[in-house]
Amino acid sequence: MNRQQIAAIYDSFTPEEQDMPREQFIKRTMSCVDPVKNKKIVDAMVDRKHKQRVGEMQRARIDAAVKRSG
Repeated sequence: MNRQQIAAIYDSFTPEEQDMPREQFIKRTMSCVDPVKNKKIVDAMVDRKHKQRVGEMQRARIDAAVKRSG
């Protein structure tokens, strides 16, 4: 999505819906559709989920070892 398409979306809003200046809307929208930023966000989410899963598996191994020894 380019600046002109985003500007057209902004222009289609009613004056009541235009609650920020046009340039600010374009700037915020452009940052939301930035593929580099989005990739970093998704990579961080995947990494966090992976670490969570690894921690859960380690806890399960420890719990199983404690049950076997007790």
